[in-house]
Formats: sequence, C-alpha cells, structure tokens
Amino acid sequence: MARERGGEGAGLRWLAASSAGPASAGSKAFCLPEDLAEAEDAQQQDERADERRDRHLKPALPRAWWNPTVVMPLRLTRLASRVSIHGPEGWPAAGSAGFRFSPAAPSHSTSAAAGMMAAKADQIRVVILDLDGVIYRGHTAIPGAAETAQWLRDRDYQTYFFTNNSTRTRDSYVELLRGYGLETDPDHIVTSASLTVRYFVDNELIPANVLIVGEGGLADELRGAGLRVFRRPGKQKIDYVVVGMDRRFTYHKLHLAQQAIRAGAEFIATNRDATYPVEGNVIPGGGSVVAAVATAAEREPILIGKPAARAGELIVHQAGVAPEEALMVGDRLETDIEMGRRAGLLTCLVLTGISTAEEARALSPRHRPHWIIPTIATLPDLLRSKLEGEPL
Repeated sequence: MARERGGEGAGLRWLAASSAGPASAGSKAFCLPEDLAEAEDAQQQDERADERRDRHLKPALPRAWWNPTVVMPLRLTRLASRVSIHGPEGWPAAGSAGFRFSPAAPSHSTSAAAGMMAAKADQIRVVILDLDGVIYRGHTAIPGAAETAQWLRDRDYQTYFFTNNSTRTRDSYVELLRGYGLETDPDHIVTSASLTVRYFVDNELIPANVLIVGEGGLADELRGAGLRVFRRPGKQKIDYVVVGMDRRFTYHKLHLAQQAIRAGAEFIATNRDATYPVEGNVIPGGGSVVAAVATAAEREPILIGKPAARAGELIVHQAGVAPEEALMVGDRLETDIEMGRRAGLLTCLVLTGISTAEEARALSPRHRPHWIIPTIATLPDLLRSKLEGEPL
C-alpha cells in the first residue's frame, strides 16, 4: 500500500511553534499502524526537544491576571458612571472565592451582549486583538498591523493579544510580535495554553499527570505551573489528556490519547479551531486534532479557549474596565466574535482571516459583530469615528 508522507513544506514554516523548531521535511503528519516504529522515533525527537527546553526553563507560576495568588472578583459591570463588582446570581460574592476559571459554568452575559444596540466607539478603553488572521497570516504581517498597534499605544488604549494557538509560550509570542514591529509583554498575551494552566490552578488540580498531544509551547506552560507532563505514559497513571495543535500528530499519539481517556483520564481541548489561516490558504488547526481524539475516545472534551466567555471576563477584570468598554477584534465569527458576545464585549470582525461579511450578516443579531472592517489597518478610523454602531 502506498503511503503519503506529510512533509512540512514552505506553507507550514510560518509557525515555529516550539524552541526546538518546526518539523523536518520528512516528518509524518499521519501514520498507519505499520508505521508505529517510525512514529516512536518522532515521539522520541519530541521528548528530547522537551528535555532541552527543560534545562533552560525556570518553573514559575503564570504572571499577572492568571496568577493564582491574585484574588479575582467575578465580574465588572458599569452602573451609570461607576463600575461595581459583583457575582452573577448563584455565584460567590466578590472577594469570597475569587474569579475561578470554569468553562463549564453557565455564562450570564449573552443577553447583555445581545441588548447592546447603541454601542459607541468612543467608550472603548481596552482592545483585544486576535493574532492569526488579524496581525499576521502565516508568516506574513497584515499591512498596517504594527502601525495600528502603535496608534493604540500612543492613545493609551490597553492592548491585549489573544490567540487560540497553543503551540507557543507567551514569551515566544513577545519575540514573534517584536519581529513584526509590535511591542508588548507576556502579561498582555493570552493563549489557550496559558488559559489551560489557569483552569488547572483555579480548580486546584495541581499536581497531576498530564499526557499532551501538542507542541513545545503547551508542554512548557503546563510544566511551568508544576504539572507532570508526559508524551507517552509508560506505567504512569494519566489524570488528564490535554490536546492542542500538533504538526507531528501521528496514529501512535492518537492511540495513546485514546487509551488514556478510555482508562479514565479527563479530556481537555485547548481549542477547537478546525482550520488555521496561512498565506492564501488554510491548514488543519488544533480542532482537527481534537476531533480525531474525540472520535477515537468516544468522548467530548472540556473546551478551554475561545469562544468560552471566561477569558474575556478575565481580561476586562485585569484591565479594570466594564465589559462594554472593551473591544474584541478577530477574524473568526465562531470563536473571536462569539467569545466577545458571550462576555458582553464590543466586537469587530476583520476580513483578512477566516470569516466573511456575508457569513456575519447571515447570523442572528445576538451573534453578529458590532462592526465589520476590511483590515486592522482601518481600526483607528473606527475608533476615531465615534459613530453609533449596531449589530449588522
């Protein structure tokens, strides 16, 4: 039987996901059962890369708003000219237990977002920018992205970068963005990997044995929080299987994840983005890997990243603003815009990534973005306009 080899061509070099670098040109994207020996070799390469990173990794709890030592009130809601802090009905009062990340908990902010029919651009104080499809596509910067980020900084907008991609650490995103001419720090970067750490910390699940299907950034974030990370369990009992984007995904990894979940491990997905935008095309995203594991294990995962509302609520708390004073800018309706809507944020769709204006207009009003702009380069025009904005 002829077998195709999933080479990492020029179109896949866009994402140097781990400090070990992208997969080699001969690495396999998928293995048939008779290829398990070669899959083992690829797995060992991943493990050696992890060991090299470990020698330089300084274990530390996540910083800033995801630091478990910071007590987080549950929600910020604007009342007239004041910002009051309270918990939704049935949740602990502010200060009693803090803001706990629990994506399975019900969101009470969807109706507030749906009723936001007279949003003003001039009330925005915080801007949350997705990365892939907004700041860059593949390894090519979106024209005007650096200039827009500088414009926001010059006018004292608090700017956060929020990606569902779990393959990099926050520190490596700082370096990546600097290469595109954008200056930021790890405290203003949110990834699905850092949110996964937040989930473990908030629910007091550390220490635990975690089998990952993912790349170096995910492994580093989890290890840095004190979790014991495995790529193959051996005789260790696995408590959790965490799955994200993995460009070295193999049948062998699928089999290990399936068996661990069927043996009782909890299944966690960093995100369910089916595709990922690159120059002129899309490639399989982390959600494609998650779907394979879910199918094999016959189990649906706990979802951490967008569109869960918790991340947006955490960011507005860190920024000290009300939800309606924050703008989520993204290229995906089902993740970026939906997360913003659920969290009660203002939302803006850019057309340089996945979703289209036609798809946005086909949605019900409560799920549509408040604004659609062609590219991030026109975001300053929107913020300067101070026009009335309604869901399209």
